[in-house]
Amino acid sequence: MTPEVQYALRAEKGLLGAMILDNSCVPIVRGMVRADDFYHITHGVIYRAIIALSDIRKGVDTVTLKDHLLKNRQLEKAGGIENIVSILESVPTASNAKYYAEIIKEKAQIRMAQQISGQINTAKTLEEVNQYKHKLEDVTNQRVTTGGLEAMLEEFITDTQRNKNGFEITTGLNCLDRVTMGLQRSSTYVVVGDTSHGKTALALYGVMKNLERGIRVCYYTFDMSSRKLIARLASVSSKLPLKWLLYPMDYPVEQNEIITKTREIVKKYQIDNQLVVKSFVSLDEIESDIAIGNPGVVIIDFIQNAVDYANWTGYINEEQKLRQYSMRCKTLAEKYKCCMVLLSQFAKPVDRKNKIVRSLHDIKGASAIGQNADVVMLIEYVYKTTGNWDDENKATVNVAKNNIGSTETVGLYFNPVYQSYDDVNNWDITKGEQDENILHNP
Repeated sequence: MTPEVQYALRAEKGLLGAMILDNSCVPIVRGMVRADDFYHITHGVIYRAIIALSDIRKGVDTVTLKDHLLKNRQLEKAGGIENIVSILESVPTASNAKYYAEIIKEKAQIRMAQQISGQINTAKTLEEVNQYKHKLEDVTNQRVTTGGLEAMLEEFITDTQRNKNGFEITTGLNCLDRVTMGLQRSSTYVVVGDTSHGKTALALYGVMKNLERGIRVCYYTFDMSSRKLIARLASVSSKLPLKWLLYPMDYPVEQNEIITKTREIVKKYQIDNQLVVKSFVSLDEIESDIAIGNPGVVIIDFIQNAVDYANWTGYINEEQKLRQYSMRCKTLAEKYKCCMVLLSQFAKPVDRKNKIVRSLHDIKGASAIGQNADVVMLIEYVYKTTGNWDDENKATVNVAKNNIGSTETVGLYFNPVYQSYDDVNNWDITKGEQDENILHNP
């Protein structure tokens, strides 16, 4: 049994046990959860029995529940009296009934969305595809629309008020913020590029700018160890070359300096868990961290590797995995009012001889990731594609999809020494030459 299934079953047992222990929570729960939302069939049977007893204004306890199930020949389908007893024993308190109900509803919606996504893939006619798409929209929007239009409007206004003095959450660069409207809460951003084209560097640069603003950040890496990521983060923050830390035999004095700076940075952002860095974890653990820490930004680096650490049930292909994972991330962004940034790769390396501008169609798993994103940014380290040394420090970010602002291309200056970025128009050529000397002449 996968950890995700175990998590769902614990929530279901917790809800049923809470309803038996405290009958007053039954009216609240029945407005949130249906019997079909339960993962385990026996739990759905018990839930229906509790609701039926409540409808006839009869108190619910183990005795009345057992008698009702026996009378309707449902006791065996409910797993027997042993199952009811085990449910009660697993619940320490009835005070979390609403919390358990929210989890069950969320899991049911995800399962339904996954099922409909699979049906879309196997649909044979355009009419069937559109029919399943409408069903998927109904499922994914169900939790949002039930809150009421007025409540949603007030929530949106509250979010926008945070931007009075500039965007609350930044990409790290004013020129990029101008196009993307910053990083908005409840939104999903996808940063796409080839290997070694600066996806992680751009993400880490934005991380440091947001930490300096007091924004909480969760960074999950599926491309390198968390220790290496912290070292790169420290280099960006301290403005000291990363190679000072990596080559102690060449820079013994300088290494001590960056180690001291690194410790200061880690200690500073450990306060109140302002920065969480983990590697190779499940999506359930990511959701748990978000629920506890309430971060402004959550970064997953990168999604094609991350899907292998989700707990899938049954056989599904790679594109289905990407669709389900990105849809889950979109759901988490809305649920916890955070910004989800997913780093992704192109399907194949660029052909230098026949240089073609990258597009959304080149994303690995394009039909899955691009659809679920609010903003898609395609990043290229220009020298990697042209081979021209004049382009060595140039990078471009093409905002190819944007549900919030405009779509255009932004030119950047990439500093490989400090793994940092700047607006290409602000690039000081003299300083750039000094940086190159540090990089190439130890």
